[in-house]
Amino acid sequence: MKHGRVLVTVSDVPAHNEARRGQSLPPPRSTGPDTAGRGPPAQRSRPALFRQSLRLPGPAHPLARLLLITTLALLLAAVAPGFVPEPKWVERRVGALGVPLPAGDGWVQTQRPGGVWVATRVQRDLTGAALYLYLVLAEAQTVSAPFAAWPPDALAAQYLQWAIEDLTEDGVETGQFALARPVIATEIHAGRRLHLLRTVKVYITPWHPDLKLEAQELHLLFLPDFPETRTFHKVLLTADCFFEGCTAADLDLAPLRGLLDGLRVYPGPPG
Repeated sequence: MKHGRVLVTVSDVPAHNEARRGQSLPPPRSTGPDTAGRGPPAQRSRPALFRQSLRLPGPAHPLARLLLITTLALLLAAVAPGFVPEPKWVERRVGALGVPLPAGDGWVQTQRPGGVWVATRVQRDLTGAALYLYLVLAEAQTVSAPFAAWPPDALAAQYLQWAIEDLTEDGVETGQFALARPVIATEIHAGRRLHLLRTVKVYITPWHPDLKLEAQELHLLFLPDFPETRTFHKVLLTADCFFEGCTAADLDLAPLRGLLDGLRVYPGPPG
């Protein structure tokens, strides 16, 4: 266990997992067991005190049970007509950051405890079977005081490395999925430097038996006042596919990346 890992977070909301589980997906096409109903995981080799938005879709953590998506969101998702390449955008405040989230045309937006915003959309075929599930999650993350003195580049690199370790420990080592080689990089959007982790999961024992692949992009943004606020921002983009023959090339997150160029910084906390 890394010594600093237990210090880094004072606010960790696994909304990604529950938002994806909460979608009104059809019964599985296969006859295998649905792993979403499994009991609690075995004792892990490292304390699960540092968990970020790249939480794998495994058995629900006790905190995650408090974050179930609303009944209205479930109903709306059930009739979602499909992903639109150029979604409309509605800005939501996440801490000091204004984040444009996709809206309309079947997108469901939900605010979770702690100011987390989640937008989801299910694309279905003519029979109602799910083809794709898209998700956008935006969250402000506050770190403990020792980490506020870290240079943002160093903290981002460590954070993303821990994310890879979590995915490996909780998913690869337990046989839930294989992980394509993760890519850590930096990108400039609207003049701001974002730190990026890009991964693809190939599912072996997924939470829904029809789930085949998931593409994830986790973007971290450190504002200039990070040393004072000890808060940075996370934007997670994911795409899942539920049909045979799906490849990573089918999981296109490019239409959602447009929101990164629309991020806006506000002075002071949300009103």
